[in-house]
Amino acid sequence: MGKKLSENEIKEILKAAFWDKEVDINLLYNSIIDKNNNFYPIDSTFLFSRILLSVKWHYLLKIVPKEKWIIMLDTTVIERLFPKSLKNKFYYARKILLQ
Repeated sequence: MGKKLSENEIKEILKAAFWDKEVDINLLYNSIIDKNNNFYPIDSTFLFSRILLSVKWHYLLKIVPKEKWIIMLDTTVIERLFPKSLKNKFYYARKILLQ
């Protein structure tokens, strides 16, 4: 998967993804990398749909632990995405990643 991203690099990517929301980047970071499925105090469907829409695929693979993929690629998250071709892309990714 290439070079591992530092905590600061991940926070900068998340800050860019949530540029229009007033969020605590440290809490957001911790909720993304936490393997115990604790979440930032906002709707996890919104959180993950925003991340899928805003973060490049190769960064997603480096940032989000595999334990979170089942949640991030849940049907309720994917259905929030647009256009339909993007939904289809993530349904396909789910099929591949969660085999």
